[in-house]
Amino acid sequence: MICNSRLSKFILAFVLLTGVVTAQEKVYFDIKTTFEEKAELLPVELGTTLVFSQSDWAGILEIGEDYCIFMRNYRRKEINQAVFISLDIELRKPGTFKAGEILGNRTVRLKINRDNTVSSATELYNLVKSGFDISENDYHNETIIIGKVIEKTAWTLYRSIQGNRTNFSTLIPARI
Repeated sequence: MICNSRLSKFILAFVLLTGVVTAQEKVYFDIKTTFEEKAELLPVELGTTLVFSQSDWAGILEIGEDYCIFMRNYRRKEINQAVFISLDIELRKPGTFKAGEILGNRTVRLKINRDNTVSSATELYNLVKSGFDISENDYHNETIIIGKVIEKTAWTLYRSIQGNRTNFSTLIPARI
């Protein structure tokens, strides 16, 4: 009976340790912008940070990151009930005091229809009230939608430099 107990504990410990060893580690990013666009991109940076903080595969670090996500050339235009956004995303090697080497880049363009949404102030209040809990069914805040698109783009760029072009598993609807 003692041998079975020890064997059971050994098997349990082995399974737990094996699970820890084979678990996929997160990839950590630092989000950067140009100095000139810092104020304009601050809401996008906040939304991206919130999305990455709840991601299964990615996280945010200021020091010790694996890669840098560099955002630039942000353009936002409202026409009728839609917001049109264009943003250049660069995946870079980490750089301490200067921008690291570019590993890949994409221009993100999206249209967000705003027919059934409340004001952005109300959306932000609801986001804070929920403890910054963003669920797959609740992407009503413009900055969260952009953050999700940046996460998808970062995944695509990361996988392309790894030699695997697998697509991101979930796509976020652009209509809110």
